Amino acid sequence: MNGNCKNCGAPLNGTEKFCENCGSPVESALNEDAMGSTLNGEPREAIRQDIFRPEGGIDPRFSGAPADGLQSGGGNVLLGIIGALLFALIGGAVQFLLYRVNTVASISGIITCYLAMFGYGLFSRRKNTTGGLVTAVIMTVLVIGATCYLCLVFDVYNEYKTIGMSFGESFGVTNGLLKDGEVRSAFLKNLASSYLFGAIGIAVAVAGKVRGNKPYVKKKG
Repeated sequence: MNGNCKNCGAPLNGTEKFCENCGSPVESALNEDAMGSTLNGEPREAIRQDIFRPEGGIDPRFSGAPADGLQSGGGNVLLGIIGALLFALIGGAVQFLLYRVNTVASISGIITCYLAMFGYGLFSRRKNTTGGLVTAVIMTVLVIGATCYLCLVFDVYNEYKTIGMSFGESFGVTNGLLKDGEVRSAFLKNLASSYLFGAIGIAVAVAGKVRGNKPYVKKKG
């Protein structure tokens, strides 16, 4: 198919890959002539300028590379998990301290959930993501369960330390006490209460993510 060189306007016979007059590549020019000057109603030149940045390089939206300010790869996910764990442990520490001062420690389940999500976003640099939410849920469940158990261990230690029991030995004694129905029932009640508040925090986080994912529709009128 014949055409003209886009650079110098010299006639082309459709077989050469470079203009014999100026040496410019002509294959893309011929293809564009064959396809027309528009694509989906948009000028091809405008599309080309949108894809190729004036300062050089291809716009990350079209190259498959992450946009500026974002990072990709498993390393960020791993950092997010580490961040969620570290901040969830802070929530667990708050729960433990509230328990030690005879305050309703279960409410700290909400704090633990939010801290886990914050830690994931801070370390991974990706906020309000499904992966961050799932990670926060897992860390919240693990840390709340571990903290409730640790609170019981400290109760046992404080009860028997006067007879020379070490803190390490308190774990074995605690495991034995949990076989008792009354002790196990009290422990599970405290655990369920903490998980309830943790679930509230998770529900609020999920609702916030759902609202954040809804497209904005401008009202007419």
